[in-house]
Amino acid sequence: MLFSSKHPKEILVLDIGTASVNAILARHAAETGLEVITSSRLGLKLLENPDFKSMWRYVKEALAGIFSAFRKDGARVRPDFIFVVFSSPWYLSQTRIIRLERPQAFTVNSKLLEEMISEELRLFTQKSQEKFQLSSEGIYILEHDVMKAALNGYPVRQAVGKKARELELCLFMSLSRRELMEELRNILEHWFGRCPVKISSSSLELFRILSERLDAQEGFLLADVGGEITEISLVHGRIIEEVLTFARGGHFIVRNLASNLGIGLEEAFALLRSKTRGELKDSLDKKVTAVLEAVGKEWFRLFAQAVSELGRARPLPQNLVLVGGAAGLEVLKKFSGSEELSQFTILGRPFSVITLLPENLDSGFKFGNIDRKDPQMTLPLLLSLAAEKYVQ
Repeated sequence: MLFSSKHPKEILVLDIGTASVNAILARHAAETGLEVITSSRLGLKLLENPDFKSMWRYVKEALAGIFSAFRKDGARVRPDFIFVVFSSPWYLSQTRIIRLERPQAFTVNSKLLEEMISEELRLFTQKSQEKFQLSSEGIYILEHDVMKAALNGYPVRQAVGKKARELELCLFMSLSRRELMEELRNILEHWFGRCPVKISSSSLELFRILSERLDAQEGFLLADVGGEITEISLVHGRIIEEVLTFARGGHFIVRNLASNLGIGLEEAFALLRSKTRGELKDSLDKKVTAVLEAVGKEWFRLFAQAVSELGRARPLPQNLVLVGGAAGLEVLKKFSGSEELSQFTILGRPFSVITLLPENLDSGFKFGNIDRKDPQMTLPLLLSLAAEKYVQ
């Protein structure tokens, strides 16, 4: 929790991926919960060969466009709290199990925990420098969260002040590029002045909010299908055990649709939207369906590889949650629920595929003008519920 107040607070939630930037301005009050004041979504430019710098440039342009639109619409945008959540590849994450064992019982104190966590963060930063080709000063730690602690093999809610011979911590960490985070903070201060800002990863925040709706002990797979990247998180025993990504998302489908039909990227994107709404004529619908089936098989090939890797140690949870801008595509839902993946699940059956719509979140919201059946709004709305936890 960043702050607590009996008075209503305005929260600006920014969901930054590789397909779009979503913004929700909401009002939180202890008595009435969360109410959406206004929302905006800008798609990022679809590139033939996307690169990190170009995508970030378009993210900044989208932010400027959204904030300008808020002002033109007459919305009084002076948030009390800004919550920014990045999807992959804007961050890198890792879960580590840290163990400390001694012959004699020792007392766990805050200093000991801080030293153990600091060492893991140092190692994580060191290993990430090669991936990003940056110095240690160029790395920015987004967050670190002790998801679970155990003493002598038994989970405990609070380890500090207790004695044990063996201490085990499950630590989730994420980091990003410092230059990006500094640019983002400068942009936010330019538009809104100084106010509390929390920057986080989609893996951790979605885990937290979905764990309230699903059985986090039994676990679930979470597949965030973004524009360029699909990120899969394995949740089991109330922790994020592992996160894998592969470079296929909604934009991969659009590019292949454009290539196979001999049309431009924007036209292919519009065609895909029409297909999703059932607005295509039969002849064109058959052509689009054939392409989607072929492209879906390529996405599924990489998805199945990731599932196989995640399931190498033990069977996977039965529930699979699809979120993200492309999660509403029927072809992806069909393939992810394939019989072929039954061999990896705990019940030996296809995944129970869960795709949430905004209307499924009714109990937590007053929606304003948001379309309750728009699957692209599910992710930013879930993140708004996560943001609420920081201001209660």
